[in-house]
Amino acid sequence: MPFDPRATGRLPDGNNEARVLLRVDPAKDVDGLHPTNLGRLRHGGARTAALHAAGIVELLAEYEVPVEGKHVVIIGRGLTMAGTLALLMAMRRPHCIRRRDRVHTGVEDMGR
Repeated sequence: MPFDPRATGRLPDGNNEARVLLRVDPAKDVDGLHPTNLGRLRHGGARTAALHAAGIVELLAEYEVPVEGKHVVIIGRGLTMAGTLALLMAMRRPHCIRRRDRVHTGVEDMGR
C-alpha cells in the first residue's frame, strides 16, 4: 500500500520536515509555515497565516467574544494551529489579547 500523507498528517519516513518547508516558495505557502512567512507573521507583516488559526480569530471577532485583555490558554503542540494561533492572538490589533499561554497536549494535569 502506498504512503498516504493525508492519512497520517506526517511526511513519509526519511523526509525532514524543515528541509521540505524550505523548498516551498514562500509566495505559494498557503499555510504560512515557511520560516520567512512565520517571521513576517511574528513581526506583523504576514500576507498569509494558517487558515484554521486565522479563522478562529475571525470567529471570535464576528461573534464579539471579548478576548481583549483576557488570559487565553491554547492547548496544542502543532505549528499549523496552536503555534500560529498563539502568534495571532498576541498581536496588537483588535480582537486579540496581550497575554496567552500555550500548553503542550502531552501535559497530564493541565489544571496546575
